[in-house]
Amino acid sequence: MSFFDRVPDLTHTPGIYYAVSYWLYSMFFIVMSGKWRGSRWRRGLTSFLGLLGLGVFMVITDFRPKWTFIPLMAVIFTGICLFIGLSCEVNRRQAVYLGIRGFMMGEFAAALEWQLYYFFLTQMGLPLNMGINLVFMLVIHTVVLLLTWSLETRFGGCGELELTLPFMGTVSAICLIAFLFSNLSFVFNNTPFSSQYPAEIFILRTLSDLLGVAGLTVCHILAVYSQERQRTESIESILSLQDENYRLARESVAIVSREYHDLKHLISRIRTCPIDEETARSLDAMEEQIRKFEAFSQTGNRVLSTIVTSKRMVCQQEGISLHCVADGKAISFMEPTDVSALFGSMLDNAMAAVRQLENKDQRLIRLSVSKQKQFVRISLINRFEGKRAFNNGLPVADDRARRLSGFGVRTIGSIVEKYGGSVRMEAEAGWFKVNILLPMGGGG
Repeated sequence: MSFFDRVPDLTHTPGIYYAVSYWLYSMFFIVMSGKWRGSRWRRGLTSFLGLLGLGVFMVITDFRPKWTFIPLMAVIFTGICLFIGLSCEVNRRQAVYLGIRGFMMGEFAAALEWQLYYFFLTQMGLPLNMGINLVFMLVIHTVVLLLTWSLETRFGGCGELELTLPFMGTVSAICLIAFLFSNLSFVFNNTPFSSQYPAEIFILRTLSDLLGVAGLTVCHILAVYSQERQRTESIESILSLQDENYRLARESVAIVSREYHDLKHLISRIRTCPIDEETARSLDAMEEQIRKFEAFSQTGNRVLSTIVTSKRMVCQQEGISLHCVADGKAISFMEPTDVSALFGSMLDNAMAAVRQLENKDQRLIRLSVSKQKQFVRISLINRFEGKRAFNNGLPVADDRARRLSGFGVRTIGSIVEKYGGSVRMEAEAGWFKVNILLPMGGGG
């Protein structure tokens, strides 16, 4: 018995076609998310089991009574979300979102493929065999995948979105409405919005699915653009704030420097008078502190010196040990506002992390700036508690951490990108490390 002998009515799309389509577009969004879970062997096994599970379930439940249609589709959608959740490192809301998009794309691609195949069978006299149908599947899915990939890469991709409840409600409603309209004629063919004729049924189904896909894509693009605009505004706000902090720090450091300068001359004058041994030791200690301040505040870059000195003054008040070895001349090609924002954000994030440590002896921050061949290497390490997840060398924060420090990380990334450099962050053995590499001269 051939495959098509099992299909009594060509107006019915075999369930296996939808299973392949659901799996294929779920895999597409998993890959585009860039959050594969586990080793290659695990990925391959999970993918195979996902395809096998969908295929077996949809073949077994094919041609079931109409009243079971909605419950069975709910089970299938749940299975798609579970498959995505097991395949990549996402939370539940992200898995549902990717599941919605994969489900809707699968609906559209399967409907389009079967409609075109039915048209060529009935209108063009195409022979009825599996080989030709497989060619149709290959061509249609290839074209749809390429178009989808082009849109995703051009308009923001499947990057990290803040999936709010109103946004999730909107995309869920679009998916549900499009799905119900696309399948209305298969369940109820005597309504004002359904048809009894196969060609019309297929057109209604494909167009409804297309509108659903378009609606979800538009929502995604608008969400990406809105989020990027908010990030840009936040980064600009941080840059402005860091610039204002720099001006205030410059005034504070200038005042402290004058006081130290006057104190140094006062000590010199005192030494011209007869003093006892205890007073001499006290003066020696004061001069040592002055030398440390002068050495710490002279990095070779006026802006960097001001930022580091002002942060060190705050650190001293909070029991934080800040060590800095910096060749400030190496970053002379950077604009002052960028120097202020970059090092201000790095040190602010580090200070926020070490403040959480109860043991003050562990409140350590180390900053270094040095030349390395044709590059400038900037390194900052600080102690921290807890665990951090990373994606492409940048920390993946939870919602609370993202609100507190996420924009600081993005500010660092945007400045490094401006100068054609690279940044990598990692956590190891209680140390959080930031490593930045900038080409000399800022990449030309």
